[in-house]
Amino acid sequence: VGGSGDSAGAGAVLPRDIQPRVDVIAEPLAVGSGSGILITAETEGGCILAGSAIGKPKVKPDVTGRKAAEELLNTLRDGGCVDEWLQDQLILFMALADGTSEVVTGSLTLHTRTAIMVAEELTGAQFQVERLGGGDCQSEQTVDTCSGGGSMGYGASGRIAGKHRILCKGIGFVGK
Repeated sequence: VGGSGDSAGAGAVLPRDIQPRVDVIAEPLAVGSGSGILITAETEGGCILAGSAIGKPKVKPDVTGRKAAEELLNTLRDGGCVDEWLQDQLILFMALADGTSEVVTGSLTLHTRTAIMVAEELTGAQFQVERLGGGDCQSEQTVDTCSGGGSMGYGASGRIAGKHRILCKGIGFVGK
């Protein structure tokens, strides 16, 4: 959803070799007016990642578009197969699944870490989070030991930057 101003702002941020396809969707019957933009990208590995922003009355549409494009580009730079908005949502499914589940994410969010702690406590599932290369932590060092002294290393944005692997030995829940 978005207008031409939203997509123009997004196009200004995207690399020149990326040509966006724009679909404008107008809802004729709405209680109020509004706009938003959702930008998706498919990686060579088949992962679909997104960036989004909601338009505001006193914010120019191109600013909204730029915000969405910057969010998508940050997700692509981080690597991983899921973005910051999906990673914490997968934790419960991993905990309940049978066997070992694995997902590779970009920057690890505090929401994800909290979801892991809650899932471990409630289900008995066992999680391990590893940071994959780069930064102050060496490849495949667990996040708990990353940054030393037990510090989780969350920045002002509530994230640990970089690529992470989340492994889970699930409980094999079978519903009735």
